[in-house]
Amino acid sequence: MNAHSRLIAITISLSCVTPAWGDDDRPFHESAAEAGTPLDAPNPEGFGTYLRPLDDSDEASRALLQRFFETTPCGRGGVESADGLCDEALALLRGGSDQLARYLIRQVEANEAEGFPNHGTYLRLLGLTESPVAVEYLQDQVSIRGEAFRDAGLPVRDRYLSAIEALGRTRARAVADTALAILESSEDPQVQLRAINAFDRVQRKHGVIAGAQERIRAVRALIGEKQAASVDAISAGHTR
Repeated sequence: MNAHSRLIAITISLSCVTPAWGDDDRPFHESAAEAGTPLDAPNPEGFGTYLRPLDDSDEASRALLQRFFETTPCGRGGVESADGLCDEALALLRGGSDQLARYLIRQVEANEAEGFPNHGTYLRLLGLTESPVAVEYLQDQVSIRGEAFRDAGLPVRDRYLSAIEALGRTRARAVADTALAILESSEDPQVQLRAINAFDRVQRKHGVIAGAQERIRAVRALIGEKQAASVDAISAGHTR
């Protein structure tokens, strides 16, 4: 297979594993505006909203989140990897602590109960608070959504992935054990990748965790083999 064909195959492969639009990493105010619904505005003529607008059950927490999303580009999903530029924005979320976490939990549950398509944004913000309340809630969510994924499979996988991702963002030491348990029980590459990412976030905060490195390397290698096989299979189908 030549380089051009392989590049096409890789592009197709990546497009096949990208999370659904409802679970991407864009800040919700951008997505809402893109859908024709500015933040907190009512649906125009019934047009679907991407994410449930923040409610006013806690004005202080709501205002804090508004400030966070105004610190572009720090409102984006990659906020932790912005070379320190977003430390101040992250400090807003961490400073909100348990109060902000409880507010975000209400947003998560109302958003899902009302059927909005984005299942990841409020969970991700919850994880970034690094609150003990957030850690406990997200540990429960990973367990609940993991059981649902095992029972129902693909229809609920994105919600499970979002919960693992959010839990990893808490960077709590206990998350490393949860991530390793997920790696031991799952052969789904997307689940494994989220678990490895969660483990890596914990290590970046707490240092190298002894006894887990070989397992992590083995899973990374296996995921790489699966991705290479997928690319080759897609390429072969397009060159017949």
